Formats: sequence, C-alpha cells, structure tokens
Amino acid sequence: MTEDRITRVVVAVVAEAIREADANGVVLASSPRPETALLERWFAAAAITVEIPDAEVVRAVADTLEASLGGDASEAVARSNEEAHRAVARVIANREELIPVSAANKTELIWAERLPPEPLLPLGDLYASQIHALAGACTAPPPLVDIEPDRLRAVDKAIAQVVEDGVRPDVAFVELPSELRDAAFSAMHRSAWKGILPPVVPKLSRRTLGVDLEL
Repeated sequence: MTEDRITRVVVAVVAEAIREADANGVVLASSPRPETALLERWFAAAAITVEIPDAEVVRAVADTLEASLGGDASEAVARSNEEAHRAVARVIANREELIPVSAANKTELIWAERLPPEPLLPLGDLYASQIHALAGACTAPPPLVDIEPDRLRAVDKAIAQVVEDGVRPDVAFVELPSELRDAAFSAMHRSAWKGILPPVVPKLSRRTLGVDLEL
C-alpha cells in the first residue's frame, strides 16, 4: 500500500472522528517520535488542526512524576515523560475541544500489556516496519527496539501471518531467533485487546485490531 493511499485512509478516519465529536482538531498525546512526526505532516497537509504539548510544560510535569513512580531510574524517566505528555495533552484537549491521539503502531499494540487510553489511534493498523519504511525510523516494543530493520520486518511478517492469515504461531514463528520467537509467543498470549472496547483505528489491512481482529 502506498503512502498516498495510507494517508488518505488515515486522514479520512480522523476527519470523521473530529466531525462526529464536534471537536476542533486533535492533540498528540504521545511523546515526540517518528510516528508523531509522520502524523504532524499528514494532518498539516490535510488542514487538520493538531496541537502538540509544550516541551517545557511536559518536562515540569515529568519532574514531579519521576519521584512518585519509583523503580529503575531509566524506566521511571521514560514512564514519567510519556505520562506527563499524556496528562498535558488531556488538559489541552479539554481546554481546546480537541481529540487526544495516540501515535502507537500495530506492533506496539500487539505487544502491549496495556492499551493507550486515547480514543483515536491513527497508526494502529500499521506495523512498526511499515512506519520505518514511511518515516525512516519507528518506535518498537522491547525486545525489538535495537534490532535491524530487516529483522523487524521479519518479526512483523510473522505476526501478520498469525493475526491476518490465520497461520499457527508455531509455524509462523519458526524462522525467528529463539529469543524473539519466545517473546512473540508471550506477546500474543498476553494481548491486552481481549474483552476491551477498542479505540478508533483506521482499517488498512485485512484484519484490524478492534475492528475484525481479537487476540
């Protein structure tokens, strides 16, 4: 699927969500990453109002959160930054009548232990490797963060065979390295999508999380 086709589908779904909610636009509730840059570009081209939380305000909120989250220092910083960004986005959404948007991709969502709380996930039907092809970089879940693009494509392809083509995991994952194979099995079994009312995800593949796919 070409970027033009993807953009048209995503923009159309987001524009419809804005109309149905009688909102003024969207606010990005995910911290800056390749996916947010992609959405900014698409929304700007479509004249969709998009707000981005101020970095200094987010940092001030994150500083307060870090002490309360505890645990590993680096993990606490990452979590506090993301939650601070989300909290500031909610304030902006309420003040400006905007819809909070998560930039999570399909790979992140399938591997997630918890779903993003935002009602709109414009990139939720695009795998991380597809984002990489579009933006030159992407956000991937552990343990996929530091793997090469070719290996990320192989993992996404294997997961797609399971969730979209109905291939058994033991067949689809057979060629993956053992550590990735085990992690993929675990991700599929603990999927956070079961029994949860899904957010809005533009449909771009044969089977879409929250639309016609339940894990």
